[in-house]
Amino acid sequence: MYDTAWVAMVSRTTDGRSSWLFPESFDFVIRNQNADGSWTSTGSSEDGILSTLAALLAMKRHAKQPHLTTSQKTHDLDTRIVKAVTYLQKELQHWDVGASVGIGFELLVPAHLSMLQDEGIALDFPQRLLLMNLRAKKLAKLDPKALYGPQKSTLLYSLEGFIGKIDFDKVQHHVISGSHMGSPSSTAAYLMHRSSWDGRAESYLRDAIVNGAGHGCGGVTGTYPTCIFELAWGVSTLHHGGFLEALQDTKILTDIVTYLDKHMQDQEGVVGWSPGFLPDADDTAKSVLMLNLCGHGATPDQMLSHFKISGGHAQTFFGERNASFSTNCHVLMAVLHAPEPQKYIYQIESITEYLCDCWSSGPFKDKWVSCSPSLGNAPQD
Repeated sequence: MYDTAWVAMVSRTTDGRSSWLFPESFDFVIRNQNADGSWTSTGSSEDGILSTLAALLAMKRHAKQPHLTTSQKTHDLDTRIVKAVTYLQKELQHWDVGASVGIGFELLVPAHLSMLQDEGIALDFPQRLLLMNLRAKKLAKLDPKALYGPQKSTLLYSLEGFIGKIDFDKVQHHVISGSHMGSPSSTAAYLMHRSSWDGRAESYLRDAIVNGAGHGCGGVTGTYPTCIFELAWGVSTLHHGGFLEALQDTKILTDIVTYLDKHMQDQEGVVGWSPGFLPDADDTAKSVLMLNLCGHGATPDQMLSHFKISGGHAQTFFGERNASFSTNCHVLMAVLHAPEPQKYIYQIESITEYLCDCWSSGPFKDKWVSCSPSLGNAPQD
């Protein structure tokens, strides 16, 4: 819902007349508000808070400019806004900021709180100061203006968190196939805050609406497209279920292996969820694993050197605040299935020690998976 709300806020002025560019996305936001004023999240508590903040911001902006809309679902916006604010006031009161591990929440939640304050909605809560301190620490390590250079970073996935802090005209060179890292929210923010229109970004957002998981309903996923992710994770999951043997020597599996091998070579042994995007340890590990399961002999060397941190285990992206348990499971599996796993004894030991320490420390949170130290919730890899 979060990304859909951002897509719903894109407007364009043509021949002196402004209109919302994707009214179907705003309709999707309205249709999916819960009775308590929130928007359902399948992830962490901070994900639900962030989705509701973004949806509330979209409703406030649509309510302020009703003349721009062709939507038939704006007649009760004031009531919906009050319900969303009431939900957030209640939820934020008991939000444990220190225990949160959601990706980028320490940048995105403060940004949304600030934008809502500009719209006349002030939200205060007990751990707001802690949140702002986390934001300051994050920004101390990641200078947003570094985005003006050639180096990609995870900040490209959440450019909406830097509205008013960067010049969006200076990040145009990071656009790949119309998007910033395949993020509809980031691409929407980029399109909204450029000094001139970028037709590639508009086309990308339309493609995400029509051909993404929503299939034209107005909703978009948090990431689109995910070509490498879908193939690498799909095939490795088939292997885990015992179905991969049935696909051996088929054209479809040969084509998948050729596709993944090409992009692994093109990106020097590390890949992201789609060609050209910032590499991450999860998709790289799954790609290495899949290629080895299919007898292709992929080496994990580049993965291990690129994503290694001081403790010897892996980080999902460079510069992240907390390592991921599930990512390290995937990296370990990829190394164990390498042609000569004995060459990587140190890495195997380091990652295993990290995983055991996490597991023995009691309930813990992961960036991607909810899990606790019990057999029923153990990662299945």
